[in-house]
Amino acid sequence: MSFLVPYQVKAQSEKNLNPSGGNENVPINITSDQLEVHSNDNVIIFKGSVTARQGDISIYSDHMSVYYRNIENEGSSREDQSQVEKIVAEGHVKIVKEDWIAIAEKAVFFSENERVELTGDPRVWQGKNLVKGDRITLDFKESKSIVERGKNKRVEATIYPETSK
Repeated sequence: MSFLVPYQVKAQSEKNLNPSGGNENVPINITSDQLEVHSNDNVIIFKGSVTARQGDISIYSDHMSVYYRNIENEGSSREDQSQVEKIVAEGHVKIVKEDWIAIAEKAVFFSENERVELTGDPRVWQGKNLVKGDRITLDFKESKSIVERGKNKRVEATIYPETSK
């Protein structure tokens, strides 16, 4: 039954969207104006004012596609039959976690290696500090970020010195 797919994917996605570190056992709650399940393509599409929350991270976008793969294990429950591979958020993307904010036109979350690629005039703030470029890759597993320049656009960073009290 194809309607069960969101529940199967939700159970596995609890382990996979982890840019906030430590939220792997917290469920992801996604709300939108419309939901489409394409079982043959292994994708769930959320359209219109999409909000995804997991623990202390929130993702906002116009459109979000959750791609999953089926896992065939003998004797497994329905919840163990799908695993999120990637999540693609498009249109006015905003990601918020504590004092960390990222905006872009597109964000692709790769669950297996805990990496996010931001494109479309991406900007990332941590407190007042800001980085921008043509593409920003955030690798949460390795705790590193890569900001790449565009054809006619260089990488830009604004860093405020910490004030001692």
